[in-house]
Amino acid sequence: MKKYVSWMVLAVLVGVMVLLFYRNVEKGSAMQEESAENFQIRVPLVQVIEVESGDALEIRKFTGVAKEGKTIKQSFRVPGPLVAFDVEIGKRVAKGDILGKIDPRDYELKVQQVAAGLEEANSALSMMKTGARAEDIAALEANLAATEAQFETADKNERRYAELLESGSASQAQYDQIKMVRDSAKAARDAAQKQLEKGKAGARAEEIQAMEAKIAGLKVQQQQAKNALEDTILRAPSDGYVSQKYVENGEIVAPGIPVLAFTDVSQIEVEVSIPEALLIRQDDFETYTCEFEIYPGESFPAQLKEIGQALQSGKQGYPLDVVVTDSKGKLLHPGMAASLKIGLKRPKVPLAVPLAALVGGEAEGEKTQSDAGTRKTVVMTVDSENIVREKSVNVVRILGERAEIEGDLRAGEKIVGAGARFLKEGQKVRLQ
Repeated sequence: MKKYVSWMVLAVLVGVMVLLFYRNVEKGSAMQEESAENFQIRVPLVQVIEVESGDALEIRKFTGVAKEGKTIKQSFRVPGPLVAFDVEIGKRVAKGDILGKIDPRDYELKVQQVAAGLEEANSALSMMKTGARAEDIAALEANLAATEAQFETADKNERRYAELLESGSASQAQYDQIKMVRDSAKAARDAAQKQLEKGKAGARAEEIQAMEAKIAGLKVQQQQAKNALEDTILRAPSDGYVSQKYVENGEIVAPGIPVLAFTDVSQIEVEVSIPEALLIRQDDFETYTCEFEIYPGESFPAQLKEIGQALQSGKQGYPLDVVVTDSKGKLLHPGMAASLKIGLKRPKVPLAVPLAALVGGEAEGEKTQSDAGTRKTVVMTVDSENIVREKSVNVVRILGERAEIEGDLRAGEKIVGAGARFLKEGQKVRLQ
């Protein structure tokens, strides 16, 4: 019985020892978990971002109004009566549309006349280079035979009257008349001889050159006649509208005298007023972009036309005009409300960070000054060992939720993106 009790006591003691062992193990695990939780609390989890480059251009925006391009007075280059002049004032027309016509009849006849003269000259040149045809040669030979017969008759008469004059049977006047006929017959025979020779051999080089020069002159006259005929039609030089008419259909117009005023709307201009502080920076102007209220969200590229160097009447600014270079297929009309964005070069491109990454100073509504008691503006950088370091920066400008800064930073460097004001210099962090 004693032996049984001893074994029972021993079993109870072993059970108590096992129970105490497992309780100590559980307590140790709980302490380890608590220690890990405390570590997690002591080393905060942060989101890291990279510093970016800021905008290379400074954008300035000005309101203005769209206006038409230049207005020009148009005239015909040739005179004549108007046979068509029915354009309506204010009606939009496209480039190349007919605005008026002069009676073209006389100009058409001139083109035909010059063409006929040119054809004749070309035929003559061809004959001069190749020689006459067989039938032409025969005609020239017949002409030469006739002139030789006339000369022989006249020559006999001249010799006979010379004898009569010597004997006193004919007067000097009669002899002179017969001699003149003989000389004339001789000249006709010589000319016929030369024509036959030319017909067989062709013209001389200088005669061919003279004819070629004549043809060149006729070609110039032909082009001038065609141009004059084309100038009987007045066309729109670009997209636009007739803003004024000075004559009516049926009137005879003179060259160079305006018949209408045409307003060019192929390129819309936008005029704004800029302050003198911006005028002196005009060498920094880089880009121009227009926006129109009627097309929200769309931008239209523009090109500088001119900058006025005198204050606008009634305004505290200087006029600046740009021309919209691409309408993107949209109808832009004078009088539309518009705005102009000017991109200016920045002498030094700043860095850009989220506003939430800034600590102190302007980031928290304070002015960045050197006065005592004013906190400087800093960002928290994160090094390779996940230690945060303060770096002072200067805020250049704030753009919504983004700030442009200057300081001892570089693009691509890692900083704490949010919650940096809860961290301290040298603190260990965990990266999210």
